[in-house]
Amino acid sequence: ILFIGDMQSQAKGFNLLKKALSHLSDQYSLHDIELLIVGSNKTDDISIKGIRCQHYGFVDNNELLAQIYSSADVLVLPSLIENLSYTLIEANACGIPAVAFNVGGNSQIIEHKITGYLARAYNHKDLANGIKWVLNDPGYNKLCKKARDKVIKEYGSILVAKKYIKVYNQIIQE
Repeated sequence: ILFIGDMQSQAKGFNLLKKALSHLSDQYSLHDIELLIVGSNKTDDISIKGIRCQHYGFVDNNELLAQIYSSADVLVLPSLIENLSYTLIEANACGIPAVAFNVGGNSQIIEHKITGYLARAYNHKDLANGIKWVLNDPGYNKLCKKARDKVIKEYGSILVAKKYIKVYNQIIQE
């Protein structure tokens, strides 16, 4: 499970992720689950019952970041507010499905139970349900492919560049 963000920021929702994982560990043995954390200051005081945690701190190397994304089975984005999350797009580009709250622009990237899971806003139990759903989905490989295909189709660099050129041309013509 991958979390990217500032753990101390209330807006990034790490506290809700911890509650979701604790909820899951109350129901299941999670000895084979590891939480990967990227962002904020590296610290050793992360403890979630039954789950190993590995904290990378801030990562500014794109190759290493892509490797971290690709080593995860799911990205969890428990942000309370979001616009159009690069983190979701980057995870999906690496073929990693995501679980996020249905807030802001998350629904533009995640198609519920098609490319990931949109949990009810601020509901840690539904966030836990989403994590469980993604990790246990019998069509997991198809889920990963659909997540990647969607971001390549809608957010690929060539497509985005063409959209910028179109906007610039419209501005110049005005």
